[in-house]
Order: sequence, then C-alpha cells, then structure tokens
Amino acid sequence: MSFVNGVNKSYDDKLSEKSLRRRIFFGCLFITSIISLLFVIEGYDSAIDFGHRVEGSQLHENAEHVIEVLDSSSNDNNELLHSIVDHLHTTNESAVIVKNNGNIIQSVEGIGLDKINDIISLIDVESTKHHSSNKTESHDHSSMCDGEFCLVECGGEEFNWMIHQSKKYGDVLIIQKHNLISAAKDYVIPRMLTSAVVVVWLASWFSFGIAVILSKFIGKYHQSLKIHVFNDRVTGLLNEKALIDKLYKITDIDDMRYYLAFISIDNINEFQFLHGIELRDLIMKKVSLSIGAFSGDGLLGVYNHNTFFLLVNTHDNKLDKLKENIFLLSKSCLDAAGVKFSPVFSIGEKYFDSNDFTPNDVLGNAAYALEIAQKTRSKVFTYDDKNSEEMLFKSELYNDLLNAISNNEFVLYFQPKINIRTKAISGVEALVRWKHPKKGIIYPDQFLDLVEKSSIANFFSSHIVDLALVQINEWNSLGLEINVAINVSPNDLDGETFINYISKLHSNGAIKPSMLDVELTEIANSVCIKKLATVLYKLRDMGIRCSIDDFGTGMGSLTYLKDIPVHAVKIDRSFVQDMDVNPTSYAITDATVRLANRLGCLAIAEGIENEYIEKELLKIGCDIGQGYLYSKPIPGNEVFDFIIEHNEKCIFLNNESKDALVCK
Repeated sequence: MSFVNGVNKSYDDKLSEKSLRRRIFFGCLFITSIISLLFVIEGYDSAIDFGHRVEGSQLHENAEHVIEVLDSSSNDNNELLHSIVDHLHTTNESAVIVKNNGNIIQSVEGIGLDKINDIISLIDVESTKHHSSNKTESHDHSSMCDGEFCLVECGGEEFNWMIHQSKKYGDVLIIQKHNLISAAKDYVIPRMLTSAVVVVWLASWFSFGIAVILSKFIGKYHQSLKIHVFNDRVTGLLNEKALIDKLYKITDIDDMRYYLAFISIDNINEFQFLHGIELRDLIMKKVSLSIGAFSGDGLLGVYNHNTFFLLVNTHDNKLDKLKENIFLLSKSCLDAAGVKFSPVFSIGEKYFDSNDFTPNDVLGNAAYALEIAQKTRSKVFTYDDKNSEEMLFKSELYNDLLNAISNNEFVLYFQPKINIRTKAISGVEALVRWKHPKKGIIYPDQFLDLVEKSSIANFFSSHIVDLALVQINEWNSLGLEINVAINVSPNDLDGETFINYISKLHSNGAIKPSMLDVELTEIANSVCIKKLATVLYKLRDMGIRCSIDDFGTGMGSLTYLKDIPVHAVKIDRSFVQDMDVNPTSYAITDATVRLANRLGCLAIAEGIENEYIEKELLKIGCDIGQGYLYSKPIPGNEVFDFIIEHNEKCIFLNNESKDALVCK
C-alpha cells in the first residue's frame, strides 16, 4: 500500500456513498414503519369507537322495541315479562329488568344472576350520581348519559345499559354485553396489519429509490464541499485543513517514520507587491506543478499563501534528491504572462514516528524550523531535540511575558560609554534584563523577539523609559547627572504610542534636555523612513538625540544617515572585536569612523576588549568606546560608585582634563 492510498483509505467515495445510502434507506423505512404503526392504532381505535356507536344504536332500538311490546300487552303477563329478552334483536348476552306490582322481574339471556345483581348495583351507583346532580326529582331515565347508552364494567367485561319508561310498567332496564373489542381483534386488526405490511413493503421500495437519488445528490454535494474545504483555491492541491486531517489519521497505519517539510517561497510577497495577485497565483501554480513532478507518493499541498507542505514516509530514502530538485528550481526562471520570476526557497523539516507524535506538535515544529531557516538564510533547517528544548523554553517565556511588566520583572543594567581621547564618561547605555522568578536573569537576545510578537510590544519601550527615568531621578538625588541611552525599535517609532508618551513626559517636565538618548536598533525590513524622520525630529526638538545602533549589520543604515537626524553612529561589535586580527574588520571600522566624521556625527565603537583596539580606534578618530575593557553592564545602584572610582583614575591619568569631572 502506498502512503497516499493508506492515508486516503477513509475517503473511499464508493464506501462513503453506500454508507450514506444505507442510512437514508433505514431512516425512511423507520419513519414509514412508525406511520404504519400509528395507522394501525388509529384504525383500531376508530373501529372500537364505531362499534360503540353501532351497539348504542342497537341498544336504543331494542329498548324502544321492548317498551312497545310491553305497552301493547293487554294485561299483566308474567310469562311475557320473563321472556321479554327474546324480543331483543341481538346475539350478545343480554337482560331486561321490569317492575310488576312491586316485584322485580328479570329476563336474562347468558348472564348469571350474580353478575346481574352486581351490574344492577353498579348501575344504581351511577344513577344516584346522576340524580344528585339534578335540582329536581323529575327526570327522564332514557336521557341519561346525554341521551346515549351508558357503559358499566363488571368482572372484567363491559355492558351497555339504558333505562326506558314504559307507560304500563314504569322504568325498564335493558342490558347488553359490549363485545366490540373481541370483534375488533378478530376482524379489524388482521385487516389493518395486512394494510400496514403492504404500506411498509411499498415504502421499502420507495425508501430505496429515495436513498439512491439522495445519496447520489448528497454525495456530489459532499464531494464539491470537500474540494472547497480541503483544497487550495489557486493550485487545487490539498490545504492546511487536509494536512491536519491526514496527520490525525496517520496513527491508523502501521509503525512508520514520516517526514514533513514546509517549503516557503521567500520572495513571492515582493513579486505580488510589484505585479499583483493574479501573477502571484500563476507562479504558485507553476511551482506546485514543478514540485509535484518529483514528489512521488508524497502528499503535496499548500499550507498558506506562500508555503507548500510535503508529507512523505521515509522508507524510499529519496529525500535528499527531492530537496536537491526543489533548490534546482531556484536556478530556473518561471514565466508569468511575460514576467520572469526566480523563486527563493527555504525548507523547515521535521521527522516523526507515526506512533509517537501529536499533529499540533509536528506542525509547530515544522513551522519553527522554517522560521529559523528563513532568519539564518540556511535554506534547510531540521527540527531536533535541541530545538525542542529551545522552543519549550521560549514557549514558557512567552506565557510569562504578559505578566512580567505588571510584576516589575524587567530591570536595567547600565554600561558606561567612555571618551577614548579623555577617558571621561560620556554617558551610559541602558540594557534591559528579565529577572525571571524561576529562570533567573534572562538576556535580551532570548526574549526581545518574543516581545515584538506579543501584546506588550506597543508599550514595552515606554516601560523601559519609565525604568530609566526612575534610575535617573535616583542618581540626581545623589548629585549625579548623566546621559542615558535606551534602545528603541523603529517599529515603536512607527506608531503613535511611544512618541505620545514621550511628549507627555516632556510637557510634564519629567524629561530634561540631554538626559535621554534614543539608540535606533537595526531591522532588515525598514519602516516608512519619512514617518520615522518626522518622529525623530520631534524627539530632537525635545532635546532627545538619536544614534544608530549596530551600524553596518542591516540594510537600512545608509538610508537612515541620509534622511533622519543622527547624532551618533555605533559600530557593531562584530567589526570592532576582531579588528586587531582581521584586516577586513579594521577596514570597515575605519571607513565607518571616517563616514561619521564627514557627516558631523560621533563614532561610537562597541565591544572594545583590549588596549590595542582602543589605541587603533583613537588613531583612526573614533570618539566614544564601550566594552569590557572599561566595564561590563552593571546594576543602577553600582553606577555612582563606578563613576567616582573611574573619575579618580581619570584625574590621575589626565589631571588637566576637565571633561573627566562629570560628578558634582
């Protein structure tokens, strides 16, 4: 069995249609059977009701006939009275009770005298109830029970009875046994059941026909719906929902090892921006056909707008060749309506066993591997146990991040910036640390990317400003005034939250001129430079200067220098740390310092770790130095003592420099 056939076994259309047809058939048959049963019950009740009326009418006719016979007799004839029941037109057990000269005479056919007495007792009770409900004694016994016959039950049997008045003998009681139930059982029910069987038989064929028609119609609709739900609109391949469904069904297959790859076209978004979504869709179709040509039995689909997924088992050992073919596509040039496009791929991959995984984990791991591959530009990144620990660590940090500000877990450390020529302290850089209650001190490179993706991103920088101002006020109370630089992402300046907050602090007098500097961190995707420049000019008007941090590591550095008000350029530590052994690093650092000097900016070098590098920086004209040669980042409560100690050394080394005296 191939992988695709194994995974798709639950999607056998014929089996699905048969199952649907069977459900419809039995559903219709069940409904028809219920209707037939109700038909039999209603027919039986109707027969009983009709029988009641027939026997009542018969009893009424018999009563009138008996009265006519009695009233027509010429004299009191006891023989006639004893045989008067013979004048009843009925085959049922019956009785007539007549009073003659104060004596009760009973004419009975088929009813025992004991039962007759019991029936009469029950009738007397009913008559008493009837009489008590009337206001006068004058009443017509024949109109009892609303002018119809009455029923009385005795010994498990029912009897019809009626009282008629004879001119000669007074009240005459006529009783007939009620036997319609047995008659209905004998005659009505067999016929009704026969009719019900015929109805059910006809309904079975009708249900079968309806089931066939509906199953085909619903099957087509289900197939169409499944295509819309589980297939990508553009390429026709399976989509994310289908992938998740397949992963849940993999456990139905024997133990096997699987491979899931997320294949991203990294540059297709830019192509869409330039040429529109129609050409982008055309490129996706072409790429899907190319990958599908060598994916074999693998399950190929579209995970999102620029990412494919490929799910295969690893028994064929063709994965290396498969990935090689994917990257060969990067060297090809696809044509979309005359527009040329060369795709750039990144692959995040995850290997897993069918009996030891959850779909959520596999998808998350593959997505994480793709993100790493894109960030590091390594083309392919494989998720392993080490990544699992890192991802778990970041997941735990992300969960704790939302409460970190409210719990005051972020703290600032400060690294002094030294004037290389005079050795005076020109300021400090505020570096954030996360003082986690369980994990201890966590450095920015482990959580700042999480901050950017979290709900606290909009006010994180404002919180850092608050922490810096608290520390500045503490130093001011000790007589120390020193400039503090904080790192701010251009994304923060792109919105209104940060600048509005700073403006509010400035208007309230919380920020003094030259107290605070902003170090603009580098990002690969630049924000709107025009808007960024507007915000930075507003900050400059408040006395807040701007520096470009990690200059040279991002693509937007020269653009920043050209369009925004820059006070200083910070050369990234990766160029400074090895400039004593790497001529290229030395040349880049030298060129950057010269560029800053020509633009009238300060040149700040990070990562100075020995005196040789310091001397070389001084030689090429660098202004400010920062690094472990001078001091590592220290807590705010140690800065004052450090400055006192450093100034004493500065005075000893250069007692003519007044710039070294930064403390009052």
